[in-house]
Amino acid sequence: MCYRLCYCLALVFLLGCAEASEPEWDGRAVFKRDLIKRYGHSRYLNAFAAQIKAESNWKANAVSWVGAYGCGQFMPATQGDSKYWAKDLGDIDWGDCTQNARASIRYMKAIHRRISGDKDEAYKEAVKDYNRGMGWGDKERNTGTCLRSEQACKETANYVEKIFGRFQNYYYSLRYGNSII
Repeated sequence: MCYRLCYCLALVFLLGCAEASEPEWDGRAVFKRDLIKRYGHSRYLNAFAAQIKAESNWKANAVSWVGAYGCGQFMPATQGDSKYWAKDLGDIDWGDCTQNARASIRYMKAIHRRISGDKDEAYKEAVKDYNRGMGWGDKERNTGTCLRSEQACKETANYVEKIFGRFQNYYYSLRYGNSII
């Protein structure tokens, strides 16, 4: 009896002290099941979950200081371009976390297709492009240097570190799949 109580208290303590808390969106478990059913357990699913965590903490109504909206934090211009990279999704309700996250997957695929090289390195580069924008990503890859402000470049580097350095391990522990790094 005492052993079970100690185990439960330790589990509550560890969960309460975890660096990344459970997402607030109550549809996350269903969405995870749907993604695994469609894509299987993969390290990309793990990284994608970490990316949504970094973008919005799974909050459907999240709005950034620059005006990005929803779980995937889409800028209005990117939302307008969705007719090109997410044709099959039809009209997307950007405030619905499931639709927004599915659009995020399509956007990541569109970015990933534009980048050549090692599959995992290309995915990391696609994560950078998700943060800085496809156009900036193309320009910066072609010149080999950051063309934006120093602060914007640091923010992108921190974003990538947050996903692959911290949150990815958390989602690995939740059985989203293996890590990319």
